[in-house]
Amino acid sequence: MTYGRREIAPSEQIKALRHARDRYAELADRIHNDTESTLDAAEKRLREEDARRIAKAYDRSLSNNVARLSGMEGTHKSITQTLGPWWIGALLMVALACLLPFAYTPARDGFLKLRDAGTVASNRPPAERAPPA
Repeated sequence: MTYGRREIAPSEQIKALRHARDRYAELADRIHNDTESTLDAAEKRLREEDARRIAKAYDRSLSNNVARLSGMEGTHKSITQTLGPWWIGALLMVALACLLPFAYTPARDGFLKLRDAGTVASNRPPAERAPPA
């Protein structure tokens, strides 16, 4: 079992914020339209203002959440999504084509030095001797 806080998906957060905002707006309307209340007018007005203030706060939070999530869409795009895999492949091929000659230069130079140095002593053919005179 995992302990701690469970992260809620952003779509669920927005859905819950809308539900809470609608609930408080409905409560404010119900308080405003309630004629059978035992509350005096000042108390009724205070409760209605509180409910509308809370509904407005939920509305601001909802708009901030939507703005934050819409702003995050652009930051989560990677280079492969913007350029596409073909551009990445083409860039790699160009890089390899430019770097390949430099990679083989030390090996080629080493081989040429061995060839120019001549044969190794153990591989030399036996020396021809002049006949005794």
